[in-house]
Amino acid sequence: MTQEEMDHIIAINRKGGDPVMYLSGGTPIGQSLAEKINDYWKKLAAKYRFKEFTVEPSPKGGLFFTAEPLDQ
Repeated sequence: MTQEEMDHIIAINRKGGDPVMYLSGGTPIGQSLAEKINDYWKKLAAKYRFKEFTVEPSPKGGLFFTAEPLDQ
């Protein structure tokens, strides 16, 4: 991943989640921190063509990670 992408993840973490409120009928508004991070990983998965929930840290550290590629 690029430094810019990592900086974006760090910014999401710093900002944190939104206060989650529920409308009548139980419909939530706002996003938790986990939902925000997962949404960003979903964008990265589409860009780099990997399965979004298979990301693991790489032994290389830093901006590197491992993930299962999407089926061709």
